[in-house]
Amino acid sequence: MKLKISAVIALTALLILPSVAPAQSVLLDRVGNADCDGWYAEVTIQWRDGIYSGDFDYVVQLLDMDDNVLEEQTWSGVLERTMDDPEIMTYEFSGMWEGEFPGPMFVAFGTFHLVAPYPEGVDETIVTFTHEFECTVAAEATTFSQIKSIYE
Repeated sequence: MKLKISAVIALTALLILPSVAPAQSVLLDRVGNADCDGWYAEVTIQWRDGIYSGDFDYVVQLLDMDDNVLEEQTWSGVLERTMDDPEIMTYEFSGMWEGEFPGPMFVAFGTFHLVAPYPEGVDETIVTFTHEFECTVAAEATTFSQIKSIYE
């Protein structure tokens, strides 16, 4: 009986006491967008207390509707914050498409990767975005009145 009471008390204590998870440097959120000219992304990072930099890389691909890669843009480097910066920060990235591709439908796919070392280990997270868009090019002989008639 004493063993059962001890087990119940131990389990109750575990449920009542708050569980403390260590803070991490982590990619919290991302916003990704693309159009016929290029792409734009924001990533929000929550930095572990006392950590002021991390290795960061991304790959953004322009795909056709059959998932063929038409163009790929990459970057790898270090993201930093100062001691005065908040622990949660948003970083912006963008790029312009370099080629002209037959469409009209495309998909932009981005992968963002953070590796932030700290004295006891490494925090590592990955987030992605996917954005589908259409690029329609008007024929050279199109007049304003023809375009206007479409919307009347």
